[in-house]
Amino acid sequence: MSKRRSQLNPTLQHAAEGIGWTFGQIAGRLDNLHQQREAITAEIHHLAQKGSELLTRIRSGVGLEAEAGRKLVKREAGKVYKLSATARKKMSIAAKKRHAAKRSALPSGGGMPTPFKTKGKRTMSAEARRKISIAMKKRHAERKAEKASR
Repeated sequence: MSKRRSQLNPTLQHAAEGIGWTFGQIAGRLDNLHQQREAITAEIHHLAQKGSELLTRIRSGVGLEAEAGRKLVKREAGKVYKLSATARKKMSIAAKKRHAAKRSALPSGGGMPTPFKTKGKRTMSAEARRKISIAMKKRHAERKAEKASR
């Protein structure tokens, strides 16, 4: 009996070590997940705080600078910038060139682009139209007769 008992103990010992090792692995993974969760939570809180501060600064309009280093300029309502006649003429010519280029790129050669514009008018021979008309009338008569029979 002592021989048998000595054989069982190493097996139980081995099983216990395996279970303990597995629990250790699971505990390590849980610790890693908790650390990651805490890091993500801290980052979210940091971003929320930064966003809140930025929103407050935007609402107040004080000390705002763009990321590129440009300052926010508040313009007065109704302020009109005066241009010389030559500058207006140059702008007008440039705009006309832009619009002419857009018009020439359109398939119709001008006018406003339409989203459902077809390539061209589809034509159908008189014989084809007559055949379609006969088929439609026949189908309509069949449906009407089917409805009447119900």
